[in-house]
Amino acid sequence: MPYVEQSDIEGRLPAAHLVEALDDDADGSADDGVWDKVAADASEAVDGYLSQRFEVPFADPPELVKLAAKLFALEIIYQRRGVPEDKNPFAAEAGRMRMKLERIAREQEPLISEGVADAERRGAPVTVIGGPSKAVSSSGALPG
Repeated sequence: MPYVEQSDIEGRLPAAHLVEALDDDADGSADDGVWDKVAADASEAVDGYLSQRFEVPFADPPELVKLAAKLFALEIIYQRRGVPEDKNPFAAEAGRMRMKLERIAREQEPLISEGVADAERRGAPVTVIGGPSKAVSSSGALPG
């Protein structure tokens, strides 16, 4: 299942650009299956980076994964319209996201937050450590 839906990007670009990018036969409407290919390509690009560290595809993708797929889909849409990379309004942002995904894949950054990201790591056991709060006493007063 793709990490991005067409409705996720509709507010980020003019509707006419979206239709034009998805209209390969120039009949004025998006062609069947074209959006599905864009969404699949964007999602596979995200998985390509993160598969080095995580089991993909994510059944319940973290927000960063969905954001990356959205940026990649927007970039692809402009590529489909023949916009050169230096004129693509999403190329720089998508490039920054690629660098972030590379850092996550190399374990230089967490995907979500420490602990949660490690729990999603391929084959990693999950350990939960709990106990009473040390931020307040049982009476509710701050320790000190």
